[in-house]
Amino acid sequence: AFVVRSLENMLSDKSLDWAVKRMAEIALAEYLLVAGDVDKSVAIASNGMGQTEGKVNELYKKVFKTGVFQKFSGYVSKKQFSEALEFYEQEKKWLEEYGPETYRELAEVHKGLGLFSVADRLMERYWNELAQKGRKISSAEEKNRFLLEKAQNSFVRGAYEETLSSLGTRGDAHSFYLRAMSHYRLGHKTEAYLAAEKAVSSAQAESDEVFSDQQVEELADVLFEQSEAQRDYPKMFAQAKRLQEMCEKKNERITFASADALWLQKRHAEAEKAYKAALEEFPKSDRADRSRYHLGMSLIAQKKREEAVKVMTELKNSGQGVWSESAKQELELMDWEKKYSSVLRTLPPGGLGIKN
Repeated sequence: AFVVRSLENMLSDKSLDWAVKRMAEIALAEYLLVAGDVDKSVAIASNGMGQTEGKVNELYKKVFKTGVFQKFSGYVSKKQFSEALEFYEQEKKWLEEYGPETYRELAEVHKGLGLFSVADRLMERYWNELAQKGRKISSAEEKNRFLLEKAQNSFVRGAYEETLSSLGTRGDAHSFYLRAMSHYRLGHKTEAYLAAEKAVSSAQAESDEVFSDQQVEELADVLFEQSEAQRDYPKMFAQAKRLQEMCEKKNERITFASADALWLQKRHAEAEKAYKAALEEFPKSDRADRSRYHLGMSLIAQKKREEAVKVMTELKNSGQGVWSESAKQELELMDWEKKYSSVLRTLPPGGLGIKN
């Protein structure tokens, strides 16, 4: 800001030499870009281009193209994709002269508009032009980023085989996530389970904020299915704890799964506490009725009959779903047992010998 003010004061001097004035004006336009006043910088550069030629004109032109690109990039960063595309058509000549970075930003525009195939082609053009300019130091890194973005675009389009092909042997957290979910949606369960485990391990090694809460929940669905298929409920409980730590907010799916893992291990006192906490946090969840039924069964297992009857009665009266019907049957069984408990106590250990 100090430099901008100094240059503006300098330019107000009417006796300033022409060449010095031009250099000061170009410097002002450059500093305005740094300060974020893109429109003013572009206006100064545009005016200077119209009044000069030769090397001085080229200096103005360089600032002008940079300013136009920054304005275009600003639309993209604000996700104003329609405005960005309109601006690109308007300033296409200057943006394409600016360099390969224009195609990278243009790819983001088309991706934002849902045109993923076009975005892939633009990223390919960006990579090719970058390579032609001899940027060898960052070429491998840039290419890896391009392949990851291509895989992400394919994944969003539902082209899961294409996603896997684009990923190659990449070993970062996001690649493992895309690999896990692509295999899962293609029905390749074994590969999906392995990739999901690696995605979680990689994410924790890289950063706890690698995935969004939704992505963590998607990985949780895969991992919980694996644990249930293997009947490894201690592992399911450990996974739930690990996955919740990766979420920004308390996750409904993971919270109920954690309680389920305790219930399936017959750790009923802990399951009771977990279900009560989950139901208090998410009372209107799609998993609420199932959890109320499990809570009731945990209370029965702990001989807390009165509390169990209350939970099951509330569930029975809540609707006509499968868990409501299950609660009704459980209440009828409890009522029968209470009614005939005195008779049952008189039976010999082997019962009455009735086989059916």
